[in-house]
Amino acid sequence: QHLPGAILKKTPFKFMTPSEIADTLQPVSAISVPSPISWADEERDITAWQGNELQVAALDKLYTLFEKVKKCEDGQIKKDWEYLQSSDHFYYMATKFFSDGAVHAYFNPYETPYDAFMNYMNVLSDFEIRLNRCCPDSNEQMIISNLEKLIREKEQIIEQQAAEIQKLTKRNAKPKGPGRQSSAGAPSTTLQELAHKLIEQSVRKKKVEGKTSVKAKTKAKTVKKNTPKKSLVNKKTAGKTGRKSKKTGE
Repeated sequence: QHLPGAILKKTPFKFMTPSEIADTLQPVSAISVPSPISWADEERDITAWQGNELQVAALDKLYTLFEKVKKCEDGQIKKDWEYLQSSDHFYYMATKFFSDGAVHAYFNPYETPYDAFMNYMNVLSDFEIRLNRCCPDSNEQMIISNLEKLIREKEQIIEQQAAEIQKLTKRNAKPKGPGRQSSAGAPSTTLQELAHKLIEQSVRKKKVEGKTSVKAKTKAKTVKKNTPKKSLVNKKTAGKTGRKSKKTGE
């Protein structure tokens, strides 16, 4: 805490930002930097983040969405875009060996670089779906986004109506006797339970109607089968009585 003040008082040194140094001091000579420089690994280059095909594929896929993200005005998508560009995601995908590999494995929360790659690509695909909803390009995406909006609106209406129905059922609930639980303490039935009950009742009615119709059909069949037998019996008895009457007449 007191170090900067002591340096400024007792030494000719000053604290300056890089931009202030560039403004106050003139360059002595040019420095040749043909390739990027970093602090990581023995090579001190960017192979810790772009050293294999997994890392390159993930970065290419990420930055193909750049133009669409610029058009999007959703704050959450912009925030997630910043998170997805974190260098740690690609650092975990490194497949180096020896001392560098040990360092990468020490800081890596995944078991293998391939797990890190798969997880990142899954997250990126979900992000792309959200981005297409926010900024659709093709007609199909426009139709899908409009349908999703309609579905969300319908779901909100259903939730509101369900809440109103529950309020009305609580108001119209009849108080129970002293030996039973009160209506406030009893668990309220949900809409799904009511729907299941109605479906069960309708199924039972159909079964009962089917049974009664089958019984009526069987009764009708038995009546039809029994009627001709009775007529035959009547004819036989009539014939016998006729013969007896003839004999008595003689």
